[in-house]
Amino acid sequence: MEKVLAIVEQLQGTSGRNDKEFILKQNEENELFKKVMHFVYNPYILTGISKKKISKKLKLPKVASTLSIIEVMDYLQSHNSGRDEDIIFVQHFIQSQPELLRDFYTKIVSKDLSIGLTDGTLNKVYGDFIPVFDVMLAKKFEEHNHKIKGDYIITEKLDGNRCVIIKDNSIVKSFTRQGKQYEGLEEIESDIANLPFDNLVFDGELIADIQGSTIEIYAETTSKARSKGSNKTGLVFHIFDMLKLKDFQNGKSKDNCVTRKSYLSSLFENNKMPHCKEVKPLYIGNDLAEVEKWMIHASEQSWEGLMVNMDKPYICKRSDSILKVKVMSTCDIRVIGFEEGTGKYEGKLGAMIVDYKGFNCGVGSGFTDADREYIWNHKEEYLNKIVEIQYFEESKNAQGGISLRFPVFKKLRLDKNEPSYN
Repeated sequence: MEKVLAIVEQLQGTSGRNDKEFILKQNEENELFKKVMHFVYNPYILTGISKKKISKKLKLPKVASTLSIIEVMDYLQSHNSGRDEDIIFVQHFIQSQPELLRDFYTKIVSKDLSIGLTDGTLNKVYGDFIPVFDVMLAKKFEEHNHKIKGDYIITEKLDGNRCVIIKDNSIVKSFTRQGKQYEGLEEIESDIANLPFDNLVFDGELIADIQGSTIEIYAETTSKARSKGSNKTGLVFHIFDMLKLKDFQNGKSKDNCVTRKSYLSSLFENNKMPHCKEVKPLYIGNDLAEVEKWMIHASEQSWEGLMVNMDKPYICKRSDSILKVKVMSTCDIRVIGFEEGTGKYEGKLGAMIVDYKGFNCGVGSGFTDADREYIWNHKEEYLNKIVEIQYFEESKNAQGGISLRFPVFKKLRLDKNEPSYN
């Protein structure tokens, strides 16, 4: 195991992707290293053991453990509910190991080993090594609406934090769209755990259960979802899709959208889930005029937009089987500067300068007076960060460059590091 630790430390001390791939290739014959990597990076292996749980004070056996890390990893794959007896099992093993390895083992069993690798890098070197965790993402309606054929479903487009909840052999775990585990969604996970069905995946959005503007609700949602508390209360899981776990792991459902929505509706009709809410269809049919009708309604209700789901399988990637229709377009772009306001905004933010496709664009709307004062006095919290900007359309500036018509600041995107124009 000391050799595995040395490889991990070598990877941690290497920054270049090509260099990391070279190290992985060099150790391709080290089966113990590969088993540890598979255990840590496989999103479907759940341990129920966090670093906090490992530190829980429990009475341990006096006899030293003779188990290997392989036996411990195998045990946790079938005993992953985080019970005290499972914690004792892990603590007993770790305490029986050389001090040099104890922290390393703790990070393995809690799946908190930071190496700077991705499942894509591991799969590139070792083939189909790690199953990829991915969700269905929408394409733009205005670019792909000509592909709509047959029945489709319209639902409201929500503005929350994407969440996927998996019930696997009665064990319930929650994940971000990137496959990182959410901790502390105990109320919501309890609702899912009480369902009489197993081996299911639920896809939806976490939204704070408060009254306020869309910006305020999104800010509160993000704050609660990202908090490190053990019990995140005040969040509701808005479920818009469900499928079988095996289908999700295979990357495609066997059931089409109308069937999946029907199953979901039936689930809500026959079970109490106080911390979950069904995203109900607004329309099911094949009349494309309904999209325009519901867009008018969405605008009147200040919704972000609509989702148009064609009656096709759930596919774990970006797909033209689901299209997003926004009342206004949005983009996620980088903040590169600030302009001071004039008049009542002197000494406060007048406009945020963003980089839109290589052109400077001023965004002076969407800020409250309190926002303008705070941002101006805390520029470092926004500079070089990604923000979401809503706009009516792309336009030209006086110099012939690209600009945005009616740009409005929506929110700081702490969940993104790169610009996105989709």
